[in-house]
Formats: sequence, structure tokens, C-alpha cells
Amino acid sequence: MMDVDTAISQVERLYRSVTGREAPPTGETPYAPIPPEQDPQRYVNEQLDRLIALLEKRIPTAVGTTTGWVPEVAIWDGEQEHLITVDVPGVARGSVTVSLEGSTLVVSGERRQPRTDAGPLRTRFMERPTGVFKRAIVLPPGANAEQIRARMTDGVLEIHVPRLEQASRSTTIPVQ
Repeated sequence: MMDVDTAISQVERLYRSVTGREAPPTGETPYAPIPPEQDPQRYVNEQLDRLIALLEKRIPTAVGTTTGWVPEVAIWDGEQEHLITVDVPGVARGSVTVSLEGSTLVVSGERRQPRTDAGPLRTRFMERPTGVFKRAIVLPPGANAEQIRARMTDGVLEIHVPRLEQASRSTTIPVQ
């Protein structure tokens, strides 16, 4: 665990690199007071972790490319296949693309802002991001890339990745 002063200087550096401006001055009263019941070191580290997690959702995915949001992914292993699920609620099936680039599965698409016949809408409050997304997932070892299947149900993209047939575990080795 780092000390509070080190964590604060790292947050200020991060703030400068993200915004291009100096961190606001603290003044007489702190603008983010540490609750008295909290351990200051642990509290600052937790807040730093939260900030980094939020920023990771906006990190460029490739040179010159950024995403508007990053869908959540879960990967399960079965005896016959791997199952990869990507949460994309509100994304139309036709605006999702699944491609294979080497041994990396790339899921991309766009969740559009809602529209009405009554005219344009103005955002009042939003916890659900919109815009383009791109998620790269390295295929698990032993994946059969030739037989990958994908389907979308109830806002969840399911990608079934069969395992390669494995040779029998018992092998006779000739003695020469």
C-alpha cells in the first residue's frame, strides 16, 4: 500500500495527463474530505482504484481508435467448448460485428441514442453509455477458431468456441 502523499501526487499527475490542466487548488477546506471513520491511506487507495477503473473504460483500444464504452465480458470453460458472453443491452443485432484477428476475437458495434417521432431528445441523466464500442478477447488455448458460432439473445451476445479435438491421453512410445 502506498502512502497518502504518493497517492495524491499520482492522482494529480493523472488528472493533468487526462485533462491537460493542473488539479484544482485545495484551499482552506478540502474538496474531497476523507470520512473520519475511514483509514486515510486505504480510502485514498480505494478512490484511486475507482478512478483508474473508470478511466480504463475510455482507454484507446488501438492506435487512433477509442471506444465510447466497453461492454462487460464473462468467459466460461466447458469440456467441449468455451462460452464467451458479452453484455450489449440495447444494441441491435445488426450493429454488432464479431471478427477473428489472428488469435483475438474482436466484438464491435454501436449502441445508438434513442430517438422519437416527436423530435430530438436532450440528455437529462444517463448511466447507460451510448456510442461505438470495441472489445478484444484473446482466444483460450486449444480453441477451434474454425467453428466459432455467435448468437444474440436478450441483449447478451453468446460466442461458442469449440475446443480442438485432443489426442488420446495414453500413448505408447516405441523403444529403439
